[in-house]
Amino acid sequence: DEQLFVADNLAYFPYQVQDEPLFIIEQIDLSISVSGSTQLQQFRDLLKQHLDYTDDDEGIDITKIEKKLYDVSETIINELNQCLYTTKSTMLLLLLKSYLKDVYYLNDTKIIEYDHTESCKITDRPIVTRKINVKFEPKVILDTIKPIIKYDNFQKRKQIIKEFGDFKRYLLAFDADIEDTIQSISELLPASYSTPTKGKKKGSGTSKRRKVMIDSDDDSVNGDF
Repeated sequence: DEQLFVADNLAYFPYQVQDEPLFIIEQIDLSISVSGSTQLQQFRDLLKQHLDYTDDDEGIDITKIEKKLYDVSETIINELNQCLYTTKSTMLLLLLKSYLKDVYYLNDTKIIEYDHTESCKITDRPIVTRKINVKFEPKVILDTIKPIIKYDNFQKRKQIIKEFGDFKRYLLAFDADIEDTIQSISELLPASYSTPTKGKKKGSGTSKRRKVMIDSDDDSVNGDF
């Protein structure tokens, strides 16, 4: 709740110059680059230890662990759930970054080239355009605090694996250099929130665009997460 309160304030703060939201995004990127991979590996270690499942960068095949997931003790499930809970702070930061980019029309080139240590920055110019009436309502975090859907015991266990699969795809897409346009994170936000779709854009050298995505389809239908 406290982290959501801080993120909410950072989202709605009346920034006056471009440097301010860009600085927030820079700090978000630094934080995620450290914490995200650690959280991912911790959950993978638990899957290997308790379910004898070796996870990779592909989707999780729930059929391979379904029986073991059903049989393991509630203590192990609580351990998995607690590990998953720590990833919510990273998800919240990524959603905040996406929101600031959208509201202040910040493209990936500006974000990559931004350096707060420069003494004279063109980003010191005043903000003249910003979107209004756009709410910051990170659905995936709000559902964690106050769940809307009630699951039975086994559904809760499968939901833990599904949410981990979502986090993994989200994080790996953030880290990857991807040329093709990928799906937006609209399913994590309310229906009233829209993220503009961008076409392909060629990169040069190491300055490729970082993009964030998460599949909007419910992969649990066919057993893949």
